[in-house]
Amino acid sequence: MTALQRNAQGLYDWLCYLAQVIWAVNPRVDPPPVLEHLAGEVQDVLPLVSPPDAFRRRLGSNLALAAQRRMSGIAIENARTHRDRLLFSVLGGLLATLAALLCFLLYSRLSAER
Repeated sequence: MTALQRNAQGLYDWLCYLAQVIWAVNPRVDPPPVLEHLAGEVQDVLPLVSPPDAFRRRLGSNLALAAQRRMSGIAIENARTHRDRLLFSVLGGLLATLAALLCFLLYSRLSAER
């Protein structure tokens, strides 16, 4: 797990904890009757969707496997490529070239004015 993923997971966990605290202090009130009526109309218009049994079985087995790996400490990460470094190197080179070109143009303009 990369540092960015750990930080994102920590932020997510903290937000979930904060939501639980807020929920405990101020439980959700009943929605206004207008929203209940709208919800009833939406439920009448939209059909109930249930996933196929095969999808549920695959999801259950994948979640169980992910939980088992997380509990055992095994983490599978994608192989790191050097594209990031290559991209930043190319961008740095372009910026250096642009700076050198700008300095050259300013120098040539200032020396032509003399």
